[in-house]
Amino acid sequence: MRKILNVFLLTFAILVGINLGNCMQANASTNTDFITKLTPAVKKASKENGLYASVMMAQAIVESNWGNSKLSLDANNYFGIKGSYNGNSVTMQTDEENSDGSRYTIDADFKKYGSVEQSINDNAQLLRNGPSYDNDYYSGTWKENALNYSDAAIALSVKYATDIEYGYKIIRIIEQYDLDKLDSGNDTTNINKQIQKGLDSQFTSEKTSSESTPEDTSIESHPNSLKNVSGYKLISLKDKKEKTSKDLTWVLSDVTSAWLLRGW
Repeated sequence: MRKILNVFLLTFAILVGINLGNCMQANASTNTDFITKLTPAVKKASKENGLYASVMMAQAIVESNWGNSKLSLDANNYFGIKGSYNGNSVTMQTDEENSDGSRYTIDADFKKYGSVEQSINDNAQLLRNGPSYDNDYYSGTWKENALNYSDAAIALSVKYATDIEYGYKIIRIIEQYDLDKLDSGNDTTNINKQIQKGLDSQFTSEKTSSESTPEDTSIESHPNSLKNVSGYKLISLKDKKEKTSKDLTWVLSDVTSAWLLRGW
């Protein structure tokens, strides 16, 4: 009886592993499709407005949850921009954050676009021209003012979103998915490889960590967290000699694949 039970458990574990692997691969493919779909419009808009394409793409990923958010599905709004577009808007609940880190929910009007291209172009123009009361409000994201995508992302942290970790999340996404290739004008043919490599590394890390004492992997505890870096100055992970599997945990905790990698 015990032998039969052991065989059953082994078979079940193998099936779970196969299904998890298939889910990871499917998720990687979906993410790659999202990046490929937005790349032409993102590169065009960023070039016309002197912005970093990598930052805009990462913004779209974070703000729309890979195009799965209700706002992106119902209103083609991939950047969470409030207001109306050509008189069109939708009202939705949104989480806001106070300066002390406490969060609250409000109803707000968000722009409704006819296409994802309109959403991308509108975001680029907002970053370039700023709101009506300050045309230079997002000047820190302009290529002539930001030496690299990290500087541009940090400039968004205290202005574009109420989340003080916003710039940090943008940088993580850029480096995980090799989005800086968009800034150099190269194709994104290596993105699928980068995604699969990251998912494989995370899966290995999860199996290893399950046998040891859990570590604190909250964003706030990370040494490069904006909260722990003086003046919000962040050093790119590409300046380090290695990327640890724990670093990858934070990246994927910010995107939809997290539940696959951490919840099963």
